[in-house]
Amino acid sequence: MGVRRHLAVAALAPVFLLIAGCGGEEPVPRMPESTAGSAPSATQSSPAARESPEEFIRRWQKAVDEAQLSGDTSSLRALTPKCNPCAEFADHVDSVYTRGGWIRTDGATVIKVRRVSADPPTFDVTIRSGPTKLRESTDSKPRRLAGGTGTLRMILGGGPGSWIVSHYAVL
Repeated sequence: MGVRRHLAVAALAPVFLLIAGCGGEEPVPRMPESTAGSAPSATQSSPAARESPEEFIRRWQKAVDEAQLSGDTSSLRALTPKCNPCAEFADHVDSVYTRGGWIRTDGATVIKVRRVSADPPTFDVTIRSGPTKLRESTDSKPRRLAGGTGTLRMILGGGPGSWIVSHYAVL
């Protein structure tokens, strides 16, 4: 992994908690399969029905931040039902809290969303993450992650009223 990629991962670590860049290969973006079970509930669909991709991406980032702070990944998982990197991130958060660890962060801010492709809906998302303290388990020492700015490539599935994240990767 090159120096630029390490810096991007370090800058976005509060968002991705070390899962970005794991393994030697870049993931291949794939669109999720359509299923009846992927539609949002009635309580979720009314505000989301008017939601633009950018508004959805900002809501996704809020779910990422909330999952890290609380250890509850259910809302995040509902927005990313077929996204493998998203599941790996949520699994890591679950693992931290299951082992008695914690995550303290000011969260991240979506600075810019730029459409790259209409089909599938693909966006480059610039995110600024705040400093984070991470304790992986009760047996580990807390460590500080500085935060910073980086860019994600996000592929969305669904559509207005039913957006989901199909895939993301650190650029």
